[in-house]
Amino acid sequence: MECRAPGCSSDQLVDSHIVPAGFARWIKEQGSEPVLTITQDRTSAKKQNGMFVRDILCGLHDGQLGRELDEKVLDLSKRFTARSVDLGDYWRVDDIDPMIIVRWIVSTFWRASVSERPEWEGVDLGEFEDRAGEVAFGADITVLPELSMEVGRFRNQLHGTSFEADKIVTMPWTIRHNGHVGYMMNVGGFRILMKFDALSHPHPANVFDVVRQNRLSGRWHLIEKTFDFETMTKFVDASYRRDEAKGIKR
Repeated sequence: MECRAPGCSSDQLVDSHIVPAGFARWIKEQGSEPVLTITQDRTSAKKQNGMFVRDILCGLHDGQLGRELDEKVLDLSKRFTARSVDLGDYWRVDDIDPMIIVRWIVSTFWRASVSERPEWEGVDLGEFEDRAGEVAFGADITVLPELSMEVGRFRNQLHGTSFEADKIVTMPWTIRHNGHVGYMMNVGGFRILMKFDALSHPHPANVFDVVRQNRLSGRWHLIEKTFDFETMTKFVDASYRRDEAKGIKR
């Protein structure tokens, strides 16, 4: 196998995480268990630092995504409360290059799409895969004029519950509605939706509108009102029950 980065033919492939392992490590460092990775098929969850693959990138290009994108988005997640402004239904982070966020989101779904690991069999960017790879590695966003996305943020601990969405890492998965396709993931408290057409969801913004501004903004999402809440709580509750059975108290 050869590296899937544009223009690279190296066969010296390395372990590459789809979602950076740093997110799970950061949560663990805070003593915030459980850290759950919910798989693409939405039927299982694992306690770990995130799933990795060995079939997509060489060390040079894995390191490039790590330095240019993964580390910066992780830093934003860690400092989100300090850097963000609460605008009621929306939030905003100023003095940030939103293209880093756009590239990171595209790169994460691209990594899942090009992987042959069965957990991401359903994540397929199709005709957009090659151009998404180009954007991930720094190509101008104009090569993907169909791209739009929403970067939302969960509100935690609502209505007296101790459920905290930023303890959950959901692997990229595909959603289909009325013949339209979108791609979602939840990581570090962010709720992310990406798509390549203008009709499959009413909220995602055209990426060209996003990158013209030196800031990032999005909606707050009440976690109990999101469609994925039932899935996430099921796995959190199951994790607590397994820990209790082992004598581990939270």
